[in-house]
Amino acid sequence: MSIPTKYPMKQYLAGIVEALKSAPGNGANPNDVETIRFYSELGNDAPDSQWPNVLVAIAHVTKAASYDPQAKKAFADAGGFEYVKNAQHAIMESLTADAEKLVAKRG
Repeated sequence: MSIPTKYPMKQYLAGIVEALKSAPGNGANPNDVETIRFYSELGNDAPDSQWPNVLVAIAHVTKAASYDPQAKKAFADAGGFEYVKNAQHAIMESLTADAEKLVAKRG
């Protein structure tokens, strides 16, 4: 089941990346940021099998951006947490039970 087109995944994922850029010292793993950036380019056309990986990357960068109070504030001021919430909601709506188990295992 694909992510419904009512969710603009390009916007959500690119928003997360931009919010991370505006939060120096966020401590996010560059591989997780690159995963989010890559799938932001694909948007809703990304393969369903990759959404669990994107969801885990989002969780990792959000956690990293939350450690430092200044980075957390900058990330929040750039709308990062809102983009995270929207992206997670859209991805979770499309996941199968098996994919949800994979996310729980990797998360």
